[in-house]
Amino acid sequence: MYKKTFLAYVDIAITEIISQKNQTKLMKDYLKKTNGDIVFYSAESHLTIETLRLLEAKISEKIKINGIIFYSALQFSYSGKF
Repeated sequence: MYKKTFLAYVDIAITEIISQKNQTKLMKDYLKKTNGDIVFYSAESHLTIETLRLLEAKISEKIKINGIIFYSALQFSYSGKF
């Protein structure tokens, strides 16, 4: 069976609440149930968290994946707008 591949995009702003390791584990567990696998990991830095500049750069690389899995929708609201 074909396994889908994903970029895991962890949320560095909440690492005091849940570590990147645990965010990744939860995403892996979810993808395992849906026949998916994480093949790349990425995150914003504290300097780019509001602009999502690193995410835009990663998308422009046109890496061969089926999608991107995010830990939280909060990752899109740090600029003050969603």
